[in-house]
Amino acid sequence: MVKICFRIFVFVSLLLSLGAWALASPIGSDPDGQFHLTSIWCGSGYSDGQCEAPTDESANLTPKAINVPVAVALVANCYANKSDISSACSLTELNNHEMIQSQINNEGRLYPNFYYFVASKFVGQNVSQSALLIRFFNILLFVLLAIGIWKIAPRDIRDGVSLTLATFLIPLGLFTIASNNGSSWTITGISFYWAFLVVYLESTDRRIWISAGFFSALSALMALGSRADGAVFVLVSTVVGILIAMGRNLKAVRLNWMRLIVPLVIIPLSINSYLGAGQSAAFASGLMGSTSIGRNPYAALFGNLLRLPVFFMGALGAPRSMGDLGWLDTQMPELVSGFVLFTVAGVIVFSLKKRTRYESLALIICIFAMLLTPIAMLYLDNAIVGELVQARYVLPLILLAMGVLTSGVRVDTSSLMPLKFRIIGGLFLSIAYAVALHTNMRRYITGNDVSHWNLNKNLEWWWKSGPSPMTVWFFGTVSFMILITYLMNNVGQTANRNPLESTNVLVSEGGLEDESIVNKDLQVHLERYLHPGSPHLSHSAPWKDFGLLQLAYQMLTVINQPIQNHRAR
Repeated sequence: MVKICFRIFVFVSLLLSLGAWALASPIGSDPDGQFHLTSIWCGSGYSDGQCEAPTDESANLTPKAINVPVAVALVANCYANKSDISSACSLTELNNHEMIQSQINNEGRLYPNFYYFVASKFVGQNVSQSALLIRFFNILLFVLLAIGIWKIAPRDIRDGVSLTLATFLIPLGLFTIASNNGSSWTITGISFYWAFLVVYLESTDRRIWISAGFFSALSALMALGSRADGAVFVLVSTVVGILIAMGRNLKAVRLNWMRLIVPLVIIPLSINSYLGAGQSAAFASGLMGSTSIGRNPYAALFGNLLRLPVFFMGALGAPRSMGDLGWLDTQMPELVSGFVLFTVAGVIVFSLKKRTRYESLALIICIFAMLLTPIAMLYLDNAIVGELVQARYVLPLILLAMGVLTSGVRVDTSSLMPLKFRIIGGLFLSIAYAVALHTNMRRYITGNDVSHWNLNKNLEWWWKSGPSPMTVWFFGTVSFMILITYLMNNVGQTANRNPLESTNVLVSEGGLEDESIVNKDLQVHLERYLHPGSPHLSHSAPWKDFGLLQLAYQMLTVINQPIQNHRAR
C-alpha cells in the first residue's frame, strides 16, 4: 500500500513538473501559435462566435479565409520574435471578442485534422481558459501513457523509456508537450508507441497484452492525427517495435502471430495519413515547395552533414541551434544544454551493451531515420542548417532512437549506471530544469531586458488568477527533483526479469550467437544458489528472488548424471 501511494505521489510530481510549463508561457507562445489556435477553434467546423464561414468576398482566397476571434488570430503578434518585450501586450487582444478574418489556418488540411478536432471540444468563450484546458489535457495524455508503461511493461523497457524522457525532454520536449501545438501529440505518441507495441507482441498475460494493445493504438493515433511526419515516425516505430519484440522473444511472436494484424493495419493507415495531409509535400518538394534558393545543392549538402549535430544540440537546449523555445525567440543559457548533454552522454555510454540481431537492426533503423530526416528535408529545399527545419521536427525520432538504445534484455546483473553518476546526473538534470523553466518564464513576464532571480518582481504579464510565478517555478522544480530522484534511484540498476528466463529466450530464439555468455551467467546464478557463501560472489545475490533456480538445479543434475557415469567408466 505504501509503495502504491508513493508511486501515485511520483506521478503527481510528473503532472506538476509538466503543469509548471503549461503556466510558464502565455497563449500563442507555441511555435506557429496563431496557426494552431485558429485551427483548433475551427477543428469541429463552423460555429457562431467561434469559427465562422468566410464572406463572399473572401471565399475564394488562397489560403482559405475564415473568421475567428481576434484573441485567437492576433494574440501573439505584439511579442513574437521580440524577446526583450514581455507578453503583457497580449492581454489587450485577449479581451477583444470581435471576429476577424484570418488566412492562417488548417482549412487546406496542411496537417491532419484529428488533433484539432479533439482539442476543439475544450473551446469556450474564454480564450485563455480554453487554451489552458487543452494544454493540461495534452499533459494528462502524457501522464496516462507514462502510468501505462510503468504498470505493464517489463522493467528494462520501462527503465529505457523513463530514462530517455527524463534526460531528453529538457527543455524543448517539456515546452512542446505542455503547449497547444500538435507536436505535443507527436512527441508523446512516438515516445511510447514502440514500447507498448513490444509489450503487446511479446506478452503472454492476456490482461497485459490487451492493455498494451489499447495503449499502442492510442499512442499511434495521437502521432498520426497531429502531424503528417508523425505518420512517417509511426511507420518507422512499427517496424522497430516488431524487430525488438522478435529479438526479445521470437517464440512468443510466432505463437501469437495473429497479433501482428494490428501493426500491419497501422502501416497502411500511416501511409494513408501521410499522403492525405498537405504537409506531406514537404518530403516531396521541400518545406517551401521549391528549390529556388540559389546555391550549389551538393555544397549545401556537405555543409549540412557537417552541421547535423545542431538539431540534436537544439533539442537539448543549446542556444541558436534551431531548438530555441517559443517562436525561436527564447534562448536557453549554456548551462542548460551543458548539464543535459553531460547526463545524456553518460546515459548513452552506460547503455552500450550486446544486443540480439533484431535489436541491433532496429537501432540501426532508428539512427538512420533520425539522421536522414533533417538532411532530406534540407536537401529538397536546397536549404542549409538554420533555415526552415527545426529541432522539434527531429525530436520524436531522437526519443525513439534513445528509447531503443537504453532498453533491451540484459544477460547480466551488473549495474547499468554507477551510483555516483546517478547522483550527479540527477542533480544536473534538476538544475537544468530549474534554469530552463526560470528562463522561459522571465522572457514572457518581463522580457529579457530584465534580469532578476525573483520572478514576482516587476511583474508585467501573468495569469489573472492562480499561483504567483515564483510559486509555479518552485513547485515545478521541486516536483521534478522528486521525480528525477525516484527515477535515478530505481532506473539503471538491474532488470527484474528472471535471468534464466531471459537467457533461455535469447538462446532458444537465436538471439545471442555467443552462448558462452549465457552459460556463464547461468553458472554464476547456480553457483550463488548452491554456494551462497562463496567468497568471490556478492552476498546480495539475486537468486533469492528466483524460485525457478531449484528447477534449474534439478535439470542440471539430470543432465550431469550421464556425464558422471561416463567418467566413472
